[in-house]
Amino acid sequence: ETQANPPDRVILVVDGTQGMEAHYQAINAALAHLSANIDFALLLARDGCEELVPLQKGSAEPLARAALRKFHSTGGHDNLPALIRAWELAAQAKAGTVVWVHGPQPVAMDSAAELRQRFERSSSPPTLLAIQTQPGPNRVLEHLDGLKTVRAMLRLGDLGDDLARLFKSWTNNAGALEITRELVGPAAGQGHPEGTETS
Repeated sequence: ETQANPPDRVILVVDGTQGMEAHYQAINAALAHLSANIDFALLLARDGCEELVPLQKGSAEPLARAALRKFHSTGGHDNLPALIRAWELAAQAKAGTVVWVHGPQPVAMDSAAELRQRFERSSSPPTLLAIQTQPGPNRVLEHLDGLKTVRAMLRLGDLGDDLARLFKSWTNNAGALEITRELVGPAAGQGHPEGTETS
């Protein structure tokens, strides 16, 4: 559990890939819990990047709910152009956060290296919270592995509930659960580090 640091700007990136429309209603419901004191923009990762709700001072929740209601996701879409645009918007704030709601990402384009460089070269990069809607590979996050401000959000149940919990934690200064991965070597005295040889 970590202390939740409320952002002053949230850029929500929603994957426009086929099958994601089943989650738009849950995302809409969760937006009601986003503080009105946080700057907000909504980007759709479809055919590059569509700014459904341009950056707004204060809550743009009604606009976002209406914008997402109009779309039906089709085909597969590269999410990286939308993530790079979200990074640009979030990096302009003192405490910017990109919330990326997406399906599996089986392919990472060359622009994944560009996104990683932006995080590495910034003295105070924004936070990227990746929220995957269903199990599957995520080649984009693999390219961002090891960056301190890039995290996969712990899923505890329904997508809408998980998003609402995240947004409420920023309002109430509550703690937040976070996934921590670490490489663990073999314990001392437990044989060869490569494992036990068998026939």
